[in-house]
Order: sequence, then structure tokens, then C-alpha cells
Amino acid sequence: MEEKGGMSAERKCRAIVMAAGASTRMKSERSKLLQPVLGRSMIRRAYDLAASISTEKPLFVLGHQIEPVKRDLEEYSADFEFCEQREARGTGDAVRVAMKWLEKNSSQDEQLFIFGGDTITIKPERLAELQQLHDKSKSVLSFITAELSDPRHYGRVLRSEAGVPVKIVEYKDASPEEKRIPEINVGFYLVAKSNLIRFLDNLKASEKTEEFYLTDMLEFFSSKAQLIQAHCLADVTEALGINSFWELAQVEEVLLSRWLKTLSESGVRFLKPDSQYIEDSVRIEAGVEIGPSCLLRGDTKIASGARIGSNCVIDSSSIAKGAQVLDFSHLEKARLGPDSRVGPYARLRPDSVLEGSARVGNFVELKNTRLEAGAKVNHLSYVGDAEIGENTNVGAGTITCNYDGFKKSKTLLGKNVFVGSNSSLVAPLKVGDSAIIGAGSVISKDVESGALAVERSEQVNRLGGADSFRNRRKEV
Repeated sequence: MEEKGGMSAERKCRAIVMAAGASTRMKSERSKLLQPVLGRSMIRRAYDLAASISTEKPLFVLGHQIEPVKRDLEEYSADFEFCEQREARGTGDAVRVAMKWLEKNSSQDEQLFIFGGDTITIKPERLAELQQLHDKSKSVLSFITAELSDPRHYGRVLRSEAGVPVKIVEYKDASPEEKRIPEINVGFYLVAKSNLIRFLDNLKASEKTEEFYLTDMLEFFSSKAQLIQAHCLADVTEALGINSFWELAQVEEVLLSRWLKTLSESGVRFLKPDSQYIEDSVRIEAGVEIGPSCLLRGDTKIASGARIGSNCVIDSSSIAKGAQVLDFSHLEKARLGPDSRVGPYARLRPDSVLEGSARVGNFVELKNTRLEAGAKVNHLSYVGDAEIGENTNVGAGTITCNYDGFKKSKTLLGKNVFVGSNSSLVAPLKVGDSAIIGAGSVISKDVESGALAVERSEQVNRLGGADSFRNRRKEV
């Protein structure tokens, strides 16, 4: 059968994600599991990891801020189960809560992958490797370790003289000598449900903290001379956990670096890769060039041949083949057609659309506006709630007056219309094909096709008036 996460689909395996902690070290009112990591919440990334290895629905042990965390998961996927740890009494107690749920809802002896929801840099293939090691060695317990130059607050792995892992000591319980051990527990465990039940039946609270430690599994199985396997990571960036905003930033940097490398190897050119922030929800085709210091996020799609200038922000927008977004432009939920061009210093707000070869220039803002093929708004304009016909030119300083204080109204410009500079178009308004709007006009009535519309005060030139004005000023 087809494999999932490197494991036969015939084997029953369920991920248990421990996600009940209060995350006090982050000093945030928002649960750390809801903190965005490269655009996606931590708990959603934990779900993706769990789903990559589970044949059954992943089981989440929730506690602190259970409702918003559960809601975030439900908005992402309905394919999970959850139970509640009402009192934070350690990882062993969290798994005990999960086992009570499994006893009620699953009679089969599943393999259980257990990990914390704040360790999300590990790659799914490492979990598949652990599964293969576990099956091949017929271990009672397999877990993942890493050797760090700065092990910090992680639990330390103690080995026998023969090199066999026999115990995990939590940092707060470790002696000064044990704290010097570089090998740490990453927090991923693989154990059969039946063996886990044996351990939990004998689990006692720590005398120092009165918490129940899942890590006591090693000492329990080792004392019974049962085989335990440790899979040590070659890449220590896969071992990073998150307990503070600084650690979150480090994790995000790791994930971002991997994603930029993936994009680059697929044919995307970054002029300065280390200055980019590109969420991994963004899709970019080969042949795209991206200038320095860009922020791309959300459901953004960029087609081959497009060019993005420096310092651009593009959020949930679609950029077609050959389109250009020039320096310092900001796009949100916009769509650019083939060979269209935006910027520099342009802002496209939601529901703005440029069809093929349309142009939006510097210091122009569009909102809910559609430019048909070849239309141009090149300079210093605000165009909102408008439709601009093919090859229409909107001059510098033009404003669509779309809001009367009560409701928004539309401005409709036909094909081949020419709008002179510094014009105000008062909506609701229709301007027919090939009409001309004289510069400086305030247009509040519909304009027929082919008409010339001018609305401004008559110019008066008073001969000698300039000298007269200056003389009066001097007298003052």
C-alpha cells in the first residue's frame, strides 16, 4: 500500500500533541500556540507535522486558552481529536489525559508518536526515520536527541558506559555535572499504547516539582532491561523549541532559510536572499526575480517572468506572467494581469485588478478598482470603486470622489477616455467611450461618448495687476 510519512498505511499510528501549557516565559496574553510562525500559527504547524506521520486522527491535549486554540485548529482542519488537561501537572499527566481519551474511543493497540506543539522545525522525514529505527530494532521506546553547543534549558540524556540511553534528567532537576552534558532530549517519542499504559500505571510525581514527567519512561523501561533507541539529529536546527519570542524568531529564521532555499533551487532569483521575508504559503514560479527587502505573505501567487522590485509588500495577491511591481509598492488582495506594471510607490488595496499591460504609477492608490487592458493611472492619483476602460488615460492628480459620508458610489470610465490632470470625478458617474475631461475639472454629471467636458472658473488676466499687487504688499 501507499506509504504516509515513510510508514505503511496498514500500521495504526496516532500522533499525540501536548499543547496545554500556559507558556509564561513568552509573557504574552496570547497563547504561544497561536503565535504566527512564518504566517501560520504554531499549532497549525504542529498539526501538519502530526498529520504527516499519523494514520489515525491526531490527538491534541489542550488546556491553557483551550477555546481559541481549538478554534484555530478547527478553522485549519476538521481532521483531529482533542482532550483537555484541566490542571498543568507536567507532560506525564498530559499523556495520562490522552490515554483516558484513547481508552474510551480507541480499542486498538496503536503506535503513539508523542511530541510537544512548540517543537516544529523537525522535518517529517526524521519522524519516518525514527519509525524505521523503532521497527527494525523492535524497541519498546524510541526517541529523538541532539547534541547542542548551548543546551540551555533542555533535558539532558544520560547514557550507560555502553552508550545506551538510560535516563532523561529535566534541566531543573539536573546536577551541575549533568548540565554539562551536550546531548539533549528533543521531545519526540514513539511507543506502543500497551507499553505506555504500563509506564503510566507506575508513574510517580517528581519530589522537587510535584509534576509528572513523561521523560521518566526511559528510566522505567531501562530498569526492566528493555531496549530503548535514540535517534540523534545531524542538523541541530531541527531540535529547536519555542518558549520565548527570541526563540520564536530563531525558529522562524530556520524555516524561512529552508523556504528561500527551496524557492531558489526551483528557479526563483533573489537579489538579496537574507533580506527577504516570504511566508511558505506564497507560490512563486521559476523565472521570477525579486529585489531586496520584500515581504510576501498570504495566498500570493507570482507567475513566471514577473519582476518584484525592492522593499515591496505583497499580501494575498496574484501577479501574472511578465508583470512588474516596482520598488516600495504595497499590494493587498490585488490582481495583476500579464505585462501590467505597478509603482514605484504605489498602493493597491483589496479588489484592485489590472488587466494586461495596464499601468499604475508612482504615488497612486487604487481601491476596489478595475483597469482594463492598456489603461493608465500613472501619477499622484486616488481611484476608488471605479472601472477604467481599455486604453483610458487618467492624468496626474485625479481623484474619484467615491464617498459622500454615507455610502460608496462607482465611477465608470469607458474605452479610450482621456482625463486631464487635477480632475475630480464625483461618483456616481459614467463617462462614455473616447470622451475627454479637461484638466482641473470637477465632473459631477455623466459625460456622453466622444464629448469634451470642462468645468472650471473662467481665467481672468488683468494687465499690470502683478505690479499693482507687489506695490500694495510693499506699503504694508
